[in-house]
Amino acid sequence: MRSLMKPGLRKFFLTRLNKLSPLFEKFSGTSLFSLIFFLSLFLFIFSFNYTLPRDPDLGWHLRYGEEIIKSRTIPVNDFFSHSFYGQSITDTEWLTDVISFSLFSQWPFLRFALFFGFLTTFAFFIPAIFLPGSFFGKFSLITWALLGSMSVIEIGGRPQNISWVLFSLTVVILIKYSESKKFRYLYILPPIFLVWANVHPGFFLGLFLLVVFLCLELIFSLPRLAGMKKKILVFALILVFAFGFANIRPHAGQFEGLLPFELIKAFLLPVNIATQTSFKGEVRTSINEWLPPTFLDLSGVLFFLGIIFSIAIFIIKPISKKNVKYLVLLPIFIYFSTLSMRNKPFFFLIFIPAMIVVLKDYLRARKLKPFLPFLNFLAVVVMLVISIPKITANTRTILNAGSSVTSPSYCQLMNYPCKAIESIKKEKPFGKMFNGYNWGGFLIWELREYPVFIDGRVPEEPIFTEYQTVTDLKEGWEKVLEKYDISWILYHRNPLFEDFLKRDGKWREIYADEISVILVKK
Repeated sequence: MRSLMKPGLRKFFLTRLNKLSPLFEKFSGTSLFSLIFFLSLFLFIFSFNYTLPRDPDLGWHLRYGEEIIKSRTIPVNDFFSHSFYGQSITDTEWLTDVISFSLFSQWPFLRFALFFGFLTTFAFFIPAIFLPGSFFGKFSLITWALLGSMSVIEIGGRPQNISWVLFSLTVVILIKYSESKKFRYLYILPPIFLVWANVHPGFFLGLFLLVVFLCLELIFSLPRLAGMKKKILVFALILVFAFGFANIRPHAGQFEGLLPFELIKAFLLPVNIATQTSFKGEVRTSINEWLPPTFLDLSGVLFFLGIIFSIAIFIIKPISKKNVKYLVLLPIFIYFSTLSMRNKPFFFLIFIPAMIVVLKDYLRARKLKPFLPFLNFLAVVVMLVISIPKITANTRTILNAGSSVTSPSYCQLMNYPCKAIESIKKEKPFGKMFNGYNWGGFLIWELREYPVFIDGRVPEEPIFTEYQTVTDLKEGWEKVLEKYDISWILYHRNPLFEDFLKRDGKWREIYADEISVILVKK
């Protein structure tokens, strides 16, 4: 019976689909359907990016933005810590920090989530709206990218998200130039790098992409010598202005060239090599999002499948000169994204436009063409069914988080020591503080009278090793506390750590809850 029903059901389905196919085809070819599709797609992408901020560095970003607005100057030296106070630390994300603080004046989480959710949506939406291709193909690729990047997207709004938008815009501009050979597309790039260099250090990646892409354009233009002089001149001017505009930022001269060799060793080499050749690379292994991505969850599996698919498509399809650029760029960004899980969106922001361009005619093959109108309509239904409840639920979560980073629900979500901070403000312990690394940004914003020992701004400094010496109770931990004249400790609940410090009576506990403990030196 089961084997007889399968052909019957298939025949029934195909019969009904063939009857409705002209209707779907007629509707999906209208401008109204295009408008409905892209609005649905925007809401769909927005529903993933519209989320409560979970970045532990949010606090110091807000504090920098506040100081810049109040003083109308960009700080170039640290004044939030006592362990590296006065050292040269430029706020490379100062423009994003000013925007972030401005959003926190009223209904902070709602305005922040709306702004960054709306902005980040464009990172995935730009290739869909500006590059030609089938509706269903775009929906499938973007869904793949969103789910594959979910482990990074769910952190919420932060400066890196603006890098995704500008990176995506740069990729699409380069593709549009490559297809049309019109220089006007390239003229937009230098102003983009002027903004990019002041919102996030990811502009280094954009400059690298620009250099590689333009070099490939020149290589594939060699057989046609006509117009080469003009092309070389324009490319050279674009690169000069792009690099020049990227250096219009606070204290640009503090870097050893545009990309310091130390950073290359730390963040562009595999973890095992980076730890052996760079101190910053060794610290990288202690920060979760800088570790290589895991392939055990849905996000990791889809990321892995994206890598396999992007390689396989060039094996299956004949490689044309137009597609060789993607064949070169995709392996580069596969390598870059497998170094650290935080880099996964950059791979997908190359993957989406590359696959739209390479596969734009694939879904129009004879076997699939009759189903495309129905699949396009189905994509719209799926996007609306998912996005509207998701946006509603996210709004409820954001509003329930309250209007402050110390609200109970947000503290519970982030595991912040909000009750301990109330005790500190009341008891006012004397002296310098030693604090947990993940709490540093929060404490800079909320506990201003006490400079922190460490926070997310300086994971590469020697101070991080000293921090780990204390938290891991390695030999010399007492000397570190003496060196920085630590009088009290605010740290995560850790019975082993607490008992070890209290065993000889030099430290005593004055506060403890389910999240944090405060130890004071006798």
